[in-house]
Amino acid sequence: MAPNQDGAYMGGDSRDYYTNLNPSPSNTFGDRVDRYFKMTERGSSVMQEIKAGVILFATMCYILVVNPEILGAAGLDMGLVASSTAVCAVVGSLIMGLFANLPFGVAPGMGLNTYFAFELVLGSHHTPAQACTICLVAGGIFALLGAVGAANAAINSVPLSMKKAVVVGIGLFQTIIGLSVLGVIQAGDQTILELGDVTGMPQMLGIATLLLIAMLVVLNVPGSILIGMGFTTVVALAIGLTHVPAKVVSTPEIAITVFDWSVLTTVSGWVGIFFVFFVAFVDVGGVMIGIAAQADELIDERTGDVTNQRWGFTIVGLSIMISAVFGNSPMIIYLESAAAVQQGGRTGLTTIVSALLFFVVMFFVPTVSAVPRAATAPVLVLVGSFMMGAVMAVSWDKINEALPAFMTITMMAFTCSISTGLVSGICFYAVLNFPFVLARGLNVAWLKDRLAMEEIQSARQRAASIESAIERKRSEVYSFRERREGSGDVAVHHQSRASPPVFN
Repeated sequence: MAPNQDGAYMGGDSRDYYTNLNPSPSNTFGDRVDRYFKMTERGSSVMQEIKAGVILFATMCYILVVNPEILGAAGLDMGLVASSTAVCAVVGSLIMGLFANLPFGVAPGMGLNTYFAFELVLGSHHTPAQACTICLVAGGIFALLGAVGAANAAINSVPLSMKKAVVVGIGLFQTIIGLSVLGVIQAGDQTILELGDVTGMPQMLGIATLLLIAMLVVLNVPGSILIGMGFTTVVALAIGLTHVPAKVVSTPEIAITVFDWSVLTTVSGWVGIFFVFFVAFVDVGGVMIGIAAQADELIDERTGDVTNQRWGFTIVGLSIMISAVFGNSPMIIYLESAAAVQQGGRTGLTTIVSALLFFVVMFFVPTVSAVPRAATAPVLVLVGSFMMGAVMAVSWDKINEALPAFMTITMMAFTCSISTGLVSGICFYAVLNFPFVLARGLNVAWLKDRLAMEEIQSARQRAASIESAIERKRSEVYSFRERREGSGDVAVHHQSRASPPVFN
């Protein structure tokens, strides 16, 4: 195409020619939303994100019922806790979606709410205001480490076996609480614990609820926990175990915490800060990495880290501080976010949709009073069972890792103290791994050779276990293909690692 006498290209103005070569991006609202959340870049769409957001809300919203039950045991007003739980879920999820652009739901978390109620308030005899002050400081430290980019180094410095042992220990602790609240176990006359009266209607209904939710999980039904709790509540209303609340809709009751800074002058206060920070940091780091690993779009190709990981850690730290302001237990990233990722959630729009749904539900908080313990206690047991899977990551063939992890788990559960279990595990780990430090520091040849041989044997055993697991998966894939081809469906759908089976 040649220019004419006026210097313009044939067929139009030269500016039009260059504009066609470099078209400007569209400025419609939909296109701006797409660019901000990078939906096209991550292979998603608005409808896909909305669907994933609804799934995320459905799998998370049980916390609106369970959290007041747990914190209420520590003397907190259950109505205020229910309202603040909804507010925290709205704010935490909203800022996660807007600034980190990650499909990770944020709300007051299971495990840390148990620590808040049974350890900080009931165990250490802190007032709720002091417990919130502890969480505020821990959240500030969390946010600071995230902002300066030290989160990865901090997480990697904690041994994997100890990180997983904390998860398992909290799961067992939660299970004991759930079974005790339900009345299935009780203090024994001749033994420490014994079976309670399981023939009572609340106990039978609670056991049935646990089985119902588990069956829905087996069938991979989205929102299985919510469905099970709703069904049990309807049954409880029908047989008179609970009553319809006086009002269904109301303005949320919000109370701002008056912090008690005197707790920072005590040793127990700073011990609490350490444990809140440690448990939250380990939990959030593991969940963030685990969920992101399901989708290539959530992994930074250059570094191998989670996309916007620094923002993610910083926002969780800020969310913990926000939950303390509203008198609630610390917020975390929900493992249930994996269900949203499986449904195609790839951006923060998923999280924003769930936040908007939490905002709507916030005005129906009075209905929480109608939910019986037969519906909430089984959730503690079920979530406890989910947390048991972390035990497989412990190297049980290495006594210097196995025993500290075992002591962490058992001491948490049997003393009903998360901090006691964590301190026990840390002490055992330090003592049993001292020979490694000694061998490196003093250059003791025979000790280094002995430890090196143990490392080689352990590595071989782990490699054999991994190879065995791969072979089992390969056999499952082949048998699946044979079944599909045998049924006439030769178009076998290959699932990527972005779509593994996710339970609830």
